Amino acid sequence: MDSISLDDLIQECATLWIPMETLARESARSGLSHEAFCDAFARRVALRYLEGSLDFEAADAAMNSLAAYAFQPPTLEPGPYMWDVYYAFDDGEDVHPGGSPNVSAAERYTRPRLLAIVDGASGTGA
Repeated sequence: MDSISLDDLIQECATLWIPMETLARESARSGLSHEAFCDAFARRVALRYLEGSLDFEAADAAMNSLAAYAFQPPTLEPGPYMWDVYYAFDDGEDVHPGGSPNVSAAERYTRPRLLAIVDGASGTGA
């Protein structure tokens, strides 16, 4: 991508609700298809969360911003990879019935799900 980096865009999403126009502009500048841009963004959020350079709240906010931009039927829809990452973060937002109060929902649900998603996509180039 020759414009702002995905990391800069993720950081902007994590600190405030990023305008859809900004995501649309950066998607267009990336030269990627809508689905490929959404996948690249989601994968970068997942990787940064897993490595610890982005906390859960920031990563979740970034994915919520992306989902609001990405899903604009009938013309724009993301693919299954972006939704998988989105739902992994969604699972970590709430306490689940029967969950231990000593383990956060993010650690119990989001992290293992993201590890499986990232491992499963390790050859896709997303």
